[in-house]
Amino acid sequence: MLEFLSQVPELPACRPLALADQPFLAARFATEPSGTSEMTFTNLFAWSGSHPVFLARWRNTLLLWRGPRERGYLLPPYGEPLDRIGIRAVLAWAAAMGGAPRFARLPASAAHRLHAVDPELSLVADRDQADYVYLREELATLSGRKFDGKRNLIKKFEKSVAAVYQPLDADLVAFCLEMQKDWCEVRECSEHPDLDAENEAVCRALEYWDRLPLFGGALLTADGPRRILAFTVAERLTADTAVIHFEKGTTQYPGVYQALNRLFCEKALAAMTFVNREQDLGLPGLRQAKESYHPHHLVEKFILQPTG
Repeated sequence: MLEFLSQVPELPACRPLALADQPFLAARFATEPSGTSEMTFTNLFAWSGSHPVFLARWRNTLLLWRGPRERGYLLPPYGEPLDRIGIRAVLAWAAAMGGAPRFARLPASAAHRLHAVDPELSLVADRDQADYVYLREELATLSGRKFDGKRNLIKKFEKSVAAVYQPLDADLVAFCLEMQKDWCEVRECSEHPDLDAENEAVCRALEYWDRLPLFGGALLTADGPRRILAFTVAERLTADTAVIHFEKGTTQYPGVYQALNRLFCEKALAAMTFVNREQDLGLPGLRQAKESYHPHHLVEKFILQPTG
């Protein structure tokens, strides 16, 4: 930790996240797992085009600030616990970076620990950012009446096209990039900032496939020229949990997402107990879709900031 921190500027200086930071950060996240979908190197790196991450330190504490500037926030700190003076100094730095003086995406343990040090700060749960976590076995089998709708969609998909499942490899990643390009052209991603940012993140993860600890799966046409119908990108989040970073499918065949999710959970995640499918961002349609898979639990996240 101290060796790495010696390479990180001390407040108020900072530096951008780099691919070379992966070995240390990945090890640190594994040593102090938060269980939140943001705290993987892949998430920070893939989204760093639209949501740049800067590293700094306060004494022996590693700080991660995430943009964009107008909406920036501090991620959970790592290393030596911050005292009240440190917390206030770090919040002042966050404000100077251009965003709000706040910690966000804090798991419960970090949130309550920081709040206990400085109880004058406001601590609130951020429901829109809570991660949905499911039992892998339920997603792989879809057994029971509560999943009738999902099974019906999969049957509809299977009747409409002959498809095969394959694990993602370097060759398939190239086809996934082509599909992602087509997906974005249909949805005019360049005209929608959120879709454009997501597209950049998906492409970056795929382009750095051999440098990141990712695995995935795809549905391909079984007949004729090989064509990607859907793909998913994931990684191990904790010892018993995988996190799904991205999932994309063609709109041509209803049920393609449900079919891929079931097969991926069955074939690629057998060693996992849980599947983290990230947050709903407060979007009603996305919340309904995530709740329709009957989560086992939500991973709460908190915001810690000055009152008023």
